[in-house]
Amino acid sequence: MHAKAVTVVSSPSPKPGVAQGGARALRSFGCFVVPIILVVFVVLSGRETISGQSDPSDADLERASGGRTVALGSASSGRRVSTVPLEVYVARVLAGEW
Repeated sequence: MHAKAVTVVSSPSPKPGVAQGGARALRSFGCFVVPIILVVFVVLSGRETISGQSDPSDADLERASGGRTVALGSASSGRRVSTVPLEVYVARVLAGEW
């Protein structure tokens, strides 16, 4: 009896990571670039809507004064003395109105 040698030829198995290297690189790129694009988009799109503090109204300033007032005028000259809430007075002085 003669034994016949049988040779099985198979395609070489790919090295680990070689066949998937492109997909892995794409995933790494996506994990890095996508968050940066989202942050830039949020910052640029919100530029028109995000504002600093809005100007308070006189009613807001009166509430913030807590009942403290400033008397303006001269009682000795006979001119009328007007009473202004403290925060309204400070806001107008800083704005250059008085």
